[in-house]
Amino acid sequence: VGAVESLAPISPDYLSWDLWIGRLAHILSGEPHLPGMTGIRAWYAMLLLCLYREPGHLLTAAAARHLADRMDEVPRTSSYWVRMLAILLAYAHFHADEPLAERVLPHLEPLATQPSVAPFPRTWATVWLAVYHYFLGHHDTALRWSTMARDTAASYGFRLLHAPMSCFRIQSLAWLGHTREAFEDIARLRPEIDGDHPY
Repeated sequence: VGAVESLAPISPDYLSWDLWIGRLAHILSGEPHLPGMTGIRAWYAMLLLCLYREPGHLLTAAAARHLADRMDEVPRTSSYWVRMLAILLAYAHFHADEPLAERVLPHLEPLATQPSVAPFPRTWATVWLAVYHYFLGHHDTALRWSTMARDTAASYGFRLLHAPMSCFRIQSLAWLGHTREAFEDIARLRPEIDGDHPY
């Protein structure tokens, strides 16, 4: 589980994640009710892996269900609380699960602005808040979260998140009619996009 978590901020193509899907699936299929934070961390890692590499995996929905059912077991002061909320919002986005999103958002939105939350979980939270609201057509809200995600990613050197959040910000600006600002952002972003960045 720790290996999976350490890959998240640095992996450019996610190919190195594939190995862990089989390993975790084997463990969780045999022991789906692992106790305490061990089980929560394992199901969190499985959901993270599946959403990015194998969304059709048989355990994807099970992972989301286990995490949603065990939300109350996670200490509110733990960085895992933020990580778990963010990955559940990502699942809700991909699966159009509005009831799940409605459970998650009141907890996640306040945490995403707290400097006391570790940089990567906080950035990850703002990323999914931006994506979720953008695809619902909430462009004012998406602009706010994508701006925060872009700036936080830049501050902490999360290069793989900076460009896509800049793109979401540009699209939100365009939808809101802020064309000049959108084109100015495109000009600033072009060297990064034209380079070796995967986006």
